[in-house]
Amino acid sequence: MKKDRQEEIERSVDAALEGASTDGLPAEGRQAVHEFRRIVKVLRMPSLEAPESVRNAAKSLIPAPERRVLFARLVSSTLQTEGVRSAQGSFQMVFEAGEHRARLLYSPERGEWRVTGKVDGPGWTFERKGSARTCDAEGRFEFRAASLGDSAIVLAAGDVELRVPSAEEASEHEPGPGG
Repeated sequence: MKKDRQEEIERSVDAALEGASTDGLPAEGRQAVHEFRRIVKVLRMPSLEAPESVRNAAKSLIPAPERRVLFARLVSSTLQTEGVRSAQGSFQMVFEAGEHRARLLYSPERGEWRVTGKVDGPGWTFERKGSARTCDAEGRFEFRAASLGDSAIVLAAGDVELRVPSAEEASEHEPGPGG
């Protein structure tokens, strides 16, 4: 149905262009008909899509938007007096920077740490060791770290970059149990 309509429109344009006499038109009118014919001719030309490598090269020339870099600070932790270095079980840390909040749960698992987190709001990515992944629709993410000193991440959304320190670094400035 759509194709039939398109063909009908093209036939109408063809008929109008073929029968369009520029006799008696002022110079501007003749120029407009000529320009219209040229545009229609160009629009009917087949178009090619540039290879992905060319598109990526072009994108790389566009500067990335400037981001506001915010350094998250630890506002609460479920660790008691033992501290991160002697932590044996799971614990949670909550970080804030401006109006942004991230909650991270650190759990020992097979000689490393599984870190699950949630950042407030949709549209976030998390970057770690040079690779970026998208958080889910609720702002949740997960990764593994060889040690608690290796658990720093960068959360990004729009023009905001939220730098979350490693659990080890954050515990050096810990506000105390419960906040």
